Amino acid sequence: MMVENSQTYKFEDYMSALASMTKFKITIAVCTTTLAGFILARHGLDWSISIPAFALFLVASGSAVLNHFQEHQFDAQMGRTKARMISAGLMSPMAVLGIALVLVFLGMSILYTTAGTNPALLGLLALIWYNGIYTPMKRVSAYAVVPGGIIGVIPPLIGWNIGGGHLADPTILSFCFFIFMWQVPHFWLLAMHYRNDYEGAGFPSVTQQFDEESLGRIVYSWILATVASSLLIPLYGGMENPTGILTIAFLGVWIATLQFKLCRIGTVAVNFKRAFMELNGYALAIMIIISIDQLIRTS
Repeated sequence: MMVENSQTYKFEDYMSALASMTKFKITIAVCTTTLAGFILARHGLDWSISIPAFALFLVASGSAVLNHFQEHQFDAQMGRTKARMISAGLMSPMAVLGIALVLVFLGMSILYTTAGTNPALLGLLALIWYNGIYTPMKRVSAYAVVPGGIIGVIPPLIGWNIGGGHLADPTILSFCFFIFMWQVPHFWLLAMHYRNDYEGAGFPSVTQQFDEESLGRIVYSWILATVASSLLIPLYGGMENPTGILTIAFLGVWIATLQFKLCRIGTVAVNFKRAFMELNGYALAIMIIISIDQLIRTS
C-alpha cells in the first residue's frame, strides 16, 4: 500500500529504503554470528545450517521492520533513518507492520520446522527482547544498550544449539560474552558520531551524560574489556591452534593501540565513524580466526 505523495521515486529508492528498514547489514551480521556458533559446535561447516540461518535472517529482518514501525515517528527526525519506508513516504505504517508480521511468521515457522524447539524459542526470545524490551527502553534510558546486548548473544547460541552443542557449555558462553562486550563500545561510538541525530529525536544518550573526553575514556575502557574477553575463548576451548591464539592476542594489542586516540579527545581530532568501523573489523577478524581454527581441526 502506497502513501499518497507527489514525489516520484525510482526503483533504487525503494531498494535503499528496504535495506535501511530491514537493517540489512545488521541482519547479515546475525547470520555471521549464527554460523560462528555452529562452526564452534561442529568443528566444521555443512549445509544443515543454511536453511535455519536463512530463517533467522527472516526473523531478524522482520524484527527490524517491526522496529521501524515502532519508531517511524522518530526516524523522520534523524538524518540516518529518514530514508526508511514510512519516513520517506514510500509505504503506510500498516503496510510496514504487515511486512514485519509476514517476515517474522515465515522465519519462525521455518526455524521451528528445520531446527527444532530450542532454536525457535531462542529466536522468539530475541524478538521479544528487541522489540518488546530494548526498543521501548531506548526512549527512557541512555544505558539501554547494556541489557540490549543480550540480543546479540542469541544468534550464536542458536547456531551452537543447531550444531549439537549444549547451551550451558563454557565454550559458547565465552564466545557470547565477547560478542556482548563488543556491542557496548560499538553502539556508543555510533552514538558519539550521530549525537545530534539521537539528541534531536529525543533519545536519551550517553553523550548527554558525559562530556566527550570522559565518554571517550569510558568507551576505551570497554574496548580493553572486550579485548580481555576475547582471550577467554581459547581458555574455554574455543581455539587450539597456537598461531590463531597469538593472532587474536596481536589483534587485541592492535585495536587497543589504535583506539587509544579516544583517550586523547580534545588534543587530537577523532573520527568516531572510523573508530566504529575499526572496532567492527576487529570483531569480525576474531570471528573469522576462531572459525578457521575450528575448520582446520578436521582437515
